[in-house]
Amino acid sequence: MKNVHCPCCGEPANPRARGCRRCARLINRVDPRGRPDKDARVKALIAAWDSAEGFYRCHYSGVPLLTDVEERGSPRYLSWDHTRPGVEGEVVVAAQVVNDMKSDMTVEEFNRLVQSLARRIEGGPDAKPKDFDLKHFHRGERARPR
Repeated sequence: MKNVHCPCCGEPANPRARGCRRCARLINRVDPRGRPDKDARVKALIAAWDSAEGFYRCHYSGVPLLTDVEERGSPRYLSWDHTRPGVEGEVVVAAQVVNDMKSDMTVEEFNRLVQSLARRIEGGPDAKPKDFDLKHFHRGERARPR
């Protein structure tokens, strides 16, 4: 039998699986919102793999991510983030806490809001209402005030 390696991390893999045991589990993780784009997940894992250190890194923060099922409650647990909300083919891996903060924002909206908050935290000016103009962010049934 030919030696097969995981396309995501390079570890030995089952020839009938999409990757090694760890990566196949991540790729096949159930998404309650629908069927995930597994090819997009493979691409995201390949992009996030730090081969020098042997772990995945968060797309947004660069922090090493945890992947063991027992670590699910950690803020650094690997999660799938849609860079454009609802678009299955556009995913990256992110630390769970960062993904929770990003919520239903596009990458551009998230970056703009985080930068605005960082300026304020550093003693700068108040955030501007336009920094909170978030196209995909909706909570509750009420219409968003403009």
